[in-house]
Order: sequence, then C-alpha cells, then structure tokens
Amino acid sequence: FEQLAKRFAKDALADDALYWAGKSAMNRQELPVASELFQKVVNFPNSSLKLDARLRQAEVLRQMGQFE
Repeated sequence: FEQLAKRFAKDALADDALYWAGKSAMNRQELPVASELFQKVVNFPNSSLKLDARLRQAEVLRQMGQFE
C-alpha cells in the first residue's frame, strides 16, 4: 500500500493506500511506522479518513506508552 501511495501520490486514493499501510503496520506491531503512516493520512487536507487515522494514531501511541 505504501508503494502505491508513493507511486500515485497525486491520486485521489493515495490517502486510502497510506491508511491501509498504517493498519497493516499496526497489525504487524510496527507501531512507529504505523504512527508515521497515519500522520501522513492526517496531512491530506481533504481526506475522509483523517479522523479515523488520528484515532488509530492515538491508539498506536497509547500502545507505545506515549499517549495516556
């Protein structure tokens, strides 16, 4: 998913690819990577996944002990 987002960065679905890359990283317990990917989704100004990505990022940060 991350490679798709990089290759098609201007595509309307690039944020979706980053979101699913973040979810995949989260499932693999690659928590710092997941947090970074969710932040990239949040940086998309018109992403419909922005709020969900922020929630997932908070969950990841909590698992890493960086968010109460």
